[in-house]
Amino acid sequence: TSRSCLATCTGHTDRVYCVAWDHEGGRLATGSSDDTVRLWDATAWASLGVCPGRGGGGVVWAVAWEGGERLVAASSDGTVRLWAASSCCCLGLCRAHHGAVLAMSMVAPRLEKAVLATASADCTVRLWE
Repeated sequence: TSRSCLATCTGHTDRVYCVAWDHEGGRLATGSSDDTVRLWDATAWASLGVCPGRGGGGVVWAVAWEGGERLVAASSDGTVRLWAASSCCCLGLCRAHHGAVLAMSMVAPRLEKAVLATASADCTVRLWE
């Protein structure tokens, strides 16, 4: 079965490495080696905002939604940033690893808090509340 292209989202100025749907399916987040996270409306396919990276030409390797209004981004500098999706305001920074954070996954287990797993070039996987 073949699929047809529904839309093309443009705006990043370098390679795009990751993409994640929000939990409702109404927004998309993308991360790039242009050191930004971009947010997209999944009905009009229009840009909703740009969350700047660390300003040093880093790579955003992974993005994940935490609930409906917060977004987590993993970077080549070993950090994980928490963003407010509505304003692209950085809510927090965690120096997660000694190497690039290459992948991550968010899960909301039966506990009240979500758990974030991060995987790094430093050969470790770490779990975060």
